Amino acid sequence: MKTGRWLAGGLGLLLAASASIGVVAPMAAAAGHVHLTLWSGFEPKEINVIRFEANQWAKRTGNSVTVLPNPGSFQSFATAAASGKGPDVVIGLPHDNLGPFVAAKLLAPVPKGTIDTKAYVPGAISAVTFGHTMYAIPISVESYALFYNKKLVKTPPKTFTQLIAMARSMTHGGQYGFVYDITNFYYSYAVIRGFGSYLFGGPATNPDPGKIGLDDAAGVKALAFLGSLVTKDHLMPPDINTTSMEQLFSRGKAAMIIDGPWDVNGYLADKIDLGVAPLPKLPNGHDMVPFSGVYTAFVSAMSKHQALDWQLIRYILQYGSVALYQAGQRIPAVSAMADSKTVTDNPYSRVFAYEVRHAEPMPKISAMATVWTPAQDAIDLVITGRESPAAAAAKEVQQLHAAIAQAVK
Repeated sequence: MKTGRWLAGGLGLLLAASASIGVVAPMAAAAGHVHLTLWSGFEPKEINVIRFEANQWAKRTGNSVTVLPNPGSFQSFATAAASGKGPDVVIGLPHDNLGPFVAAKLLAPVPKGTIDTKAYVPGAISAVTFGHTMYAIPISVESYALFYNKKLVKTPPKTFTQLIAMARSMTHGGQYGFVYDITNFYYSYAVIRGFGSYLFGGPATNPDPGKIGLDDAAGVKALAFLGSLVTKDHLMPPDINTTSMEQLFSRGKAAMIIDGPWDVNGYLADKIDLGVAPLPKLPNGHDMVPFSGVYTAFVSAMSKHQALDWQLIRYILQYGSVALYQAGQRIPAVSAMADSKTVTDNPYSRVFAYEVRHAEPMPKISAMATVWTPAQDAIDLVITGRESPAAAAAKEVQQLHAAIAQAVK
């Protein structure tokens, strides 16, 4: 069997899944040679898979494709496309970068019938839809979960009540039972949303930055709960951040953390006996609702060969999806593939596939860029005891409205 092709164990199911999403299409011969350029934001092993399948497509159609890593930042595409020097196709950029591209009219709409939108995990289609128009195809999804050191935790907690009791008994002398980057809104939004508050109002396909819910009663309760983890339960220092959390966990000094699939291999390399479990239920009995990210494939509105561009994307998804998963361990966005034995046999991927079904895609509108600092400041004010949850939430929303108004001028 050729490298980069289907695994025998999942062949039947995954071919059926690819057919159901509309990626199985006849390869039309080119009417004259066409050269396409594809950029990818994925890691080198994944880019190798994309390059292999792109070359296979090129051989079958009489065309050629150059596959390159995305140069520089996510905004490199916008700069290059606006100058007419950008790629025809981009694969592997997170969905929350799409908003500015759509606003600048740099993306081609996905032609109707390209995929079966019902075949995808919850939230994947809304993440790439603006109004009633899709501008990208979801490839993979990601979110975060509870990581634990099996040498320190035999059975991971299913509720925060259990977690807090367990963590308090383990926290002493530089050893922590549970820590995470608590002031990082990316992670703590899972608590805020689980308490019933929200960031932006309106539908997921068209969030309204004029409607912010973080200072409602549920948002205040969520901030109070976050504060209690530090000021009452003393689970973690108020200056904890992602770097210090990772260091504590890697050294066996923290038993449980909240983290994502991007760090699994690093902890395994550090010889941590790693377990990954679903996020614990909140004291109100509700699930945490983490942010999810959706990695996408899209076509430049500046491309002169858009029909071939979409055909190339379909081919790569048809033949390369399993190899992409193996190379990067990213959860496939197609439900049947996320539920396949290939994914669920992996003890880490199985949990992340569960979490993405409970997650909420990060808002993709430009206003999201204004959220991080005021949200971090609000949490910091509460966990350090400098403001009450109500006062901190009110200040947070006031700052957000001002920042959004300034950004749209």
